[in-house]
Amino acid sequence: MHLNATKSKAMRTFGLLIPLTLIALFLLFPVVSVLIAGFRDDNGFTTSYLWLVLKDGYYYKIFAFTLAQAILSTALSLIIGLPVGYFFGRYTFPGRKVLMTFFTVPFVLPSVLVGMGFLTIFGEQGLFGQPLLSIILAHAFYNIPLFVHYFSAYYRNFDHNVLDAAKTLGSKGWHKLLRVYLPLFLPPILTASVLTFVFSFLSYGVVLILGALDLFRTTETQIYAEYFEHEPNIAAILALLQTLVIFAVIIGYLFFVRKRSERRKSGKTADNPLERLGGRRFFKQPKNIALFFIFVLGLILELAPIVSIIITSFWDPHTAQFVNNFKTLFTQAITSAARISVGKAILNTLAFATGAAVLASILALITIAFLGRSHRKKSAVSIEMLTYLPLTISSVTLSLGITQTFINAGFFANHPWLFIIISQGLLGYPFITRALLNGLGMIDPEIIDAARTLGAKQLYKFRKIYLPLLLRSFLAGFAFALGISIGEFTTANFFANINNNIGTLTVVLYRLRSVRLFGEANAIGVLLLVISYIAFFVLEALGAREKTGTKTWKN
Repeated sequence: MHLNATKSKAMRTFGLLIPLTLIALFLLFPVVSVLIAGFRDDNGFTTSYLWLVLKDGYYYKIFAFTLAQAILSTALSLIIGLPVGYFFGRYTFPGRKVLMTFFTVPFVLPSVLVGMGFLTIFGEQGLFGQPLLSIILAHAFYNIPLFVHYFSAYYRNFDHNVLDAAKTLGSKGWHKLLRVYLPLFLPPILTASVLTFVFSFLSYGVVLILGALDLFRTTETQIYAEYFEHEPNIAAILALLQTLVIFAVIIGYLFFVRKRSERRKSGKTADNPLERLGGRRFFKQPKNIALFFIFVLGLILELAPIVSIIITSFWDPHTAQFVNNFKTLFTQAITSAARISVGKAILNTLAFATGAAVLASILALITIAFLGRSHRKKSAVSIEMLTYLPLTISSVTLSLGITQTFINAGFFANHPWLFIIISQGLLGYPFITRALLNGLGMIDPEIIDAARTLGAKQLYKFRKIYLPLLLRSFLAGFAFALGISIGEFTTANFFANINNNIGTLTVVLYRLRSVRLFGEANAIGVLLLVISYIAFFVLEALGAREKTGTKTWKN
């Protein structure tokens, strides 16, 4: 038995080399090559570019703006997303599943699509003449779903007896807020906040479209600009500084999670039933009126840019025709403007997204098989940190690195679509891994111990225990990975510029907008919306999504 256990552990460890190799080869190696370029010139090693950036006040302004908009975007997302997550986590009402989907799909919509939606509403000058406000609203549009997703699932599954005990012991006011609610709900709040900050800090497409590029540049857009303005060394230094900031945030978060696991053991969890929304009784309390107001405000924010895109896609003001934009999508004129046919772009989008989601699933399953129930131990923290590496690397930096190290060197130059699948697969990898870890944490250890005591073999435990209990978590993670791949723009655009035949719908949308074919671009946006919503409605029917956040980060 000991020999079999040792052999099984050795096989899991060997299998872990697959995701580690892909991460090293297609993530770390390209990114490190870009970062090294900041310390090299024709004469060899140099620190002159680093000092040039550190001494130039212009770059400090860019970092300050990047940091400020990320913090403000996180704050707005929390202010709206937390009450909405509480609303979904506590109450049931007619149309709840449909509305939940409206608060989930925006997270995976293409940045160029969302940017165009807010551009249609507020114009190029932005809300109240401030493009910054449009940027913050667009980031909140993306990241409110994170707070809703994590908090609603967490609220439904934590032990409500803790609140009852606090009430019985007379806890109220600030004591109840700071000593009961805050520690209890800190895991989902912190998780969503960290992810929102990272995504806003690394935002590219939204800032590119809404930020009046010459006036509002983030570090990400500046890296892109420096590279294509023939300043690759400066771009490399900026990428290095940006990566250090994000990596520090992620490491700090993971060690905070580890500290919590040292101080407390896993608490009880329960699938708490939802309360039926009480109509008039609900609105008798002022706090419930405020809660409902924020819910409606959040819903308007999530629907407004989508509705604007749908309306402008169907109505052509120049010809006064209703569906003219869709009729012209498959014409030669659009094919010439987009440099690829729309039909081919649809096939590419679905094929690349499916391949990326499958790759992410394989990597996540291998990682979970290695970690097993040891994911709560200190020894596993480094492996967990590796799964977050794709989130700490900007898409611009990764795309530049892959182009520099593989494409320009002639490796797979004739098959750049491979890099789209691999890069998007690595991006979806953390979401499926985290979803499976959440599901794994919900499995009662006594079930596994009982199966082991009764002599159940690994295959039997997989079929009868792990597969049924983790299926919903897996499907939820797969949905996010698939949606992210469908809406991914930066890497797809980089490699589509090398080979037009691998363009995706997001690339077509951006190219049509670049030649000011706004109606046709919005029609492409509607196609992306339909694909995304179909995927999530199917998974909602399977009952998969809300299990993703179960016991999230409560390690």
